[in-house]
Amino acid sequence: MKKTLLYLLIICICVIALTACEDENKPSASVTGNNTQLVENTIDSGEEKKEAASSGEKVEEVKEENIEEVKDEVKEDEKVEPESNNGYTIIKFSDMYETKGKVKNVSTVLKNLNGKKVEIKGYPAVQSPLDESFVYLNNQPYVTCPFCAIGDITKLEVIPILMADGSKIKYTENAIKVQGKLEVAPKLDSEGYTTQFRVYADRVEELQDSNANKAVNSYYSVLSKAGMIYDIQTLQMNVEYATNPEYMTYYDEKLQTGKSKVLDKVAVLKAIADEYLGFDDEYGTGFGSGYVYLDYIKECPDIVKTCEPTDERLIKLNNELVKLYTDEIVILEKYQNICYKIHALGDKLTEKEAEGFANELKALNAPNMKQYEIFTAWNNKLRE
Repeated sequence: MKKTLLYLLIICICVIALTACEDENKPSASVTGNNTQLVENTIDSGEEKKEAASSGEKVEEVKEENIEEVKDEVKEDEKVEPESNNGYTIIKFSDMYETKGKVKNVSTVLKNLNGKKVEIKGYPAVQSPLDESFVYLNNQPYVTCPFCAIGDITKLEVIPILMADGSKIKYTENAIKVQGKLEVAPKLDSEGYTTQFRVYADRVEELQDSNANKAVNSYYSVLSKAGMIYDIQTLQMNVEYATNPEYMTYYDEKLQTGKSKVLDKVAVLKAIADEYLGFDDEYGTGFGSGYVYLDYIKECPDIVKTCEPTDERLIKLNNELVKLYTDEIVILEKYQNICYKIHALGDKLTEKEAEGFANELKALNAPNMKQYEIFTAWNNKLRE
């Protein structure tokens, strides 16, 4: 009996303990209610956020539409008529051509101005005709060869200027302002170039360049008389003709007269080598112009050094020109070595070897272009 009572007492104690544990873990009614309200608020808040986000998206869409409208308005605003001066429409060199892919064409702007009065400012090229019948106008000073623009196959960055009354145009190193009638049509000039447009000038006014001081003009004159400006331009152009893939295609078309659409690398590489080396069986077995050319170019840095300008800025420019020649000589030496190898193989040159030499030449195009860009920047610094 005692044992039974003891068991009942133990069971009661366990039940009471378990009940107490449940009460501790169970939230009170008020707490549960608050939590429920919190969950409901959170859900409502989430829905509000979704609605707000949805609303926000609509607002953003409206904003995007507004932006597009503004963009369209800006585009319309950009389509303003070219600036004019006393009836002459002002044009810039950047107006002369349009680029589609890699091809440059005469711009719509110039086509629309054909036969109309225009005004343009620029610098006469050194290689303008000696008889002063006209000048080639460029956007950069001291351009020796107006058509020696590396990477520009179409030559649309120069414009001939002729006086409408047939009078002479004197060359000047200063900038000039030209007013006259624009003609847009391909035409062969007296120098043997076919130009795409020209201006028949009513008036040519020389603009005094405040930065073109006597020291600069004197320094440039010494370089010009020594042939240094012309020589480095010619050097860079010669390398360009042999290393530009587009010119390789030109060689191929010239050799095959359009009979084959497949690039004949063997014939092309032989033509490039022969043209550089100036090799001709008719005059013996020695190498011609290419061999002598490199020897002469190697003398150019020392020729530049003899200029010895005293102006601090010109001393710096002179040193830069020496380096330009030195770096370009490295490229020319590589070019010549490739030509020697091609010529040495002669008829044994295989298509695989020709392809290898072609790739070596193409690899010289980028550094040569870089040197041309440096030279252009150097040329511009003369007017700073």
